[in-house]
Amino acid sequence: MYKKSTIAILALFIVVVVMDNYASAITWLYPAIQEMRKLKQRFKENESMPYFFEDYTKITGGRLKGWIDDKKKFILLDVRPKKDYENEHIIGAESLPFDELFNDPTLINKYDLDSIVVVYCDSEMNWEAATATFFLEYLGFSFTKIYWYRVGIVDWIKRGYPTEKADK
Repeated sequence: MYKKSTIAILALFIVVVVMDNYASAITWLYPAIQEMRKLKQRFKENESMPYFFEDYTKITGGRLKGWIDDKKKFILLDVRPKKDYENEHIIGAESLPFDELFNDPTLINKYDLDSIVVVYCDSEMNWEAATATFFLEYLGFSFTKIYWYRVGIVDWIKRGYPTEKADK
């Protein structure tokens, strides 16, 4: 796993260098990767969530359901592992597992960075969505357009809102 991550990061680094210049690549990529490593380590050690996650705009299940019902234009990202997404997810959500995004940040290239994005995972006890919001900001999404459904799909199901299974 570590070897694959290193290769993916190196490949991204090379792409950034080719597209821009060395100084720009170091300035952008290195701090993001260092922060993500720290956050992933804190998650593994079950430490409390860093205070700065509280700055992200949270969205409630009721408000998210309203956006979906009103057909508001936004990107809904399920950042749980692919198998969890395939088992059950919020209708309209796209699967973008956090580990895949971390290993290949170019996965966001298919999205308009000016879009509103809502990120969720299992629940507030899981760091995937919180860490993904932070990483999405590093990758170019606007801080003011990133919403964190902190209580995640566990809350969604508890409220009786509709879910679906992925087409395999």
